[in-house]
Parts: sequence; structure tokens; C-alpha cells
Amino acid sequence: MARLIRNPPSRTLFVGKIPAAFSTQDAKELFEPISDVKGVTIAQTSGARYGLRAYIHFSSEADARKVLEKHWELPFTNRGNVLFMAFDARPYVARARGQPTFAQKQ
Repeated sequence: MARLIRNPPSRTLFVGKIPAAFSTQDAKELFEPISDVKGVTIAQTSGARYGLRAYIHFSSEADARKVLEKHWELPFTNRGNVLFMAFDARPYVARARGQPTFAQKQ
């Protein structure tokens, strides 16, 4: 069965529906057995049932796709919650200090 891909493939996956206690270490434990995680950005989601969203950054689009395809086979969970995952729509760039950021749309 074909999957609908909402955003163009990228090196970054958006992860939603994560519990408030989700950490960078949780992300690495979930995804590093499949592909090397280059960075994790966790952000607060205002007014949502699940308080956080995360952006997981990989070395390549192929690495991100591999993780997303594993999720399609058997969805990832954290503390009993099934995570929502998709390619992120915003292009990822790295700052000089290695902290992840996103390119601004012109």
C-alpha cells in the first residue's frame, strides 16, 4: 500500500504527539539503532494535548527515509503514545556551534 508523503523528502523528520517527558536521549534511543542521529531539537507546542514536538536530524535524506519507513511498518511509541512522524517541511541548516536551526523562507 502506498503512503501519502505530505512534505518533500528531507534530512529532518518531524515527530509529534510526544509526551512532555520526552528527551533528546529518548530520541537517540529510538532512532539510532536504525540511523545515526545528527541532532535533536525539541520544542514546546502551545495548547496541544501532547506538550512537545521534535525535529530529528540525520546525515542524509536516505537515513531519514529509512527511519520513516520503519515507523510505517511498526509505529514508534514513547511511554505508550504512538508518535506521529513525517518529513519536515523546513530545510535544516547547522549553525557554527553545531546547534540546529532552520532556514527562513523568503
